[in-house]
Amino acid sequence: MQNPAEFIKNNVLAPSYNFYKQYIGKSARHRYCQSLANFMFEKSQDTAFVMLIFNALSIFSSHLAQIRGLKKSNRENKDYLISQERVELWLDLALTTIPPSIINHTLKKKLEGGEITTKLTRKNLTTIVAPAAGVQLKELCNTDHIPPYWQNMKQSAKSVLNNIKKTLKDKPKALWDFLNIKDIQTAETLAAPKMSDIAIKADLHPNDDFKKLYNGKAYDDIIGGINGATILATIGYTIVVSSIVMPIIKNLIANYSYKKQLEKMGETPESIKRKKKYNDLMMSYNETKDGNIFNTFINFDNTSLKANNSLPKVESSIKAQPLKKNVFQDMNMIVSTGLKI
Repeated sequence: MQNPAEFIKNNVLAPSYNFYKQYIGKSARHRYCQSLANFMFEKSQDTAFVMLIFNALSIFSSHLAQIRGLKKSNRENKDYLISQERVELWLDLALTTIPPSIINHTLKKKLEGGEITTKLTRKNLTTIVAPAAGVQLKELCNTDHIPPYWQNMKQSAKSVLNNIKKTLKDKPKALWDFLNIKDIQTAETLAAPKMSDIAIKADLHPNDDFKKLYNGKAYDDIIGGINGATILATIGYTIVVSSIVMPIIKNLIANYSYKKQLEKMGETPESIKRKKKYNDLMMSYNETKDGNIFNTFINFDNTSLKANNSLPKVESSIKAQPLKKNVFQDMNMIVSTGLKI
């Protein structure tokens, strides 16, 4: 039987240290940085995709900071604002990641397939790149190697789950058996020639006509144009969504949430307007009523000044004294306004 010290060591301290070493320690942080660097290097050619990832991260962190600030604030309606901010978080992430990724995938496939191109690009493909690579134009504009968007997303999800499965070393086994995750076979999607492979093959046999291409290379001319078009599409979509679409949607959500909140309180926008109008009228009435206090002092001062001016210089100090007896009488007359002395 284990003593308390051995029990704590084996069941608390040792697991905690192993968890720290594997997931939090210096070696773990170095492994995370290395994985991020590898990911960035592998995806660096698809700049539009990397832009979408970092844009999603910035949006996520921005909304989290806003929610954290609301939780620390002393606002009376902070629960309502936090719930609304959470809805906007997921909506913002969905609109800034899913539609542009679909647009980029479709646009890239049409560009590599020659469905969308300029006259000059098609002429260069036909007269320069295809003969240098030793392929037909049909082969050059083949898009069989590009899987459909949803198939690509499904493969990515399976790849992530498969990596998690390997990391956890088949634990819990019952869960992974239930999910029935299988390794992904991508050989069938890589059988057809890629535009990038054909462009590299053409660069191995250049001719004088290559001077007409961008940087004198088929790869820069073709792949650079495709990447540039997807980047422009991503930037344009992000600008339109962030400056036009999202403000409209946020206003609609705010109005809907506001009406729902009023229904819980037994109010309507019209009743709130009526109460506000009534409060404004009462405030203006009270201000006008309170203004009579100063009018009383002004009338009293004017009366005393006129009395003093009408008296002779010698007798003014004697005859002006009876007027001072009315000071507290006039002050007591103001009791109805709420001022007491």
